Amino acid sequence: MTLHTVEQIAQAAAVAPGEFRRERKSMIGVRDLPAVLARLNTAAAAFRRPFADRWINNLYWDTLDYAHLSANQAGYGMRHKVRLRWYGEPEATGSVQLEVKERRGEVGCKWTLAVALPLSDLLREGSLKSLVPPALHRFTDGCRPALFNRYRRQYFLSDDRAVRVTVDTETSYAAVRAFGRGASVLDPEYAVVELKYAPEAEKEASRVMQSLGLRATRSSKYVRGMELVAPWLKP
Repeated sequence: MTLHTVEQIAQAAAVAPGEFRRERKSMIGVRDLPAVLARLNTAAAAFRRPFADRWINNLYWDTLDYAHLSANQAGYGMRHKVRLRWYGEPEATGSVQLEVKERRGEVGCKWTLAVALPLSDLLREGSLKSLVPPALHRFTDGCRPALFNRYRRQYFLSDDRAVRVTVDTETSYAAVRAFGRGASVLDPEYAVVELKYAPEAEKEASRVMQSLGLRATRSSKYVRGMELVAPWLKP
């Protein structure tokens, strides 16, 4: 994953994101996962494992009235999400990155920026303003920590590098309050299989989905997590 400088992000965001991609997600029961993994070896495009499995931790940020959550629940074509991400242990002891994802209809893009400040400092400050260039303030203004989630990810890449597949399992969520995280809510019965690809690889991605026996479904870990830890936020 490319980490950009503040200057690069400011320049790209002021004009347009440089790399758009499409994503197809399918939420399935973990009992069905072995069959899907087996089919990856005989899929329309041969797949290899570019990385070892790893744990991913996310800290999502939203406005006080949950504007990001509401836009996603409503299925708005133009929406975005803001999160801090790190790998490994649930307590961030190494590098942390800020990710701003924007959805524009059927395609999306992402800006990623290395974070120099310790996560504890950001939580005390309760703001991302010191991290974000002015061109991205439209995404982050008014945001504060809302949800922590964690899951194990497996990675697959087609031989022609046109389609990436990720498989996420062992997911857990916890609400984030001013005094820290709430109790974790486990979500072990489901897996999320996601295809990521450039718009021009749409036909190949469709063949892969069909060969895996998957149907695209609306799936957002942020939405699912918020509705689990705060059921009153369900529409």
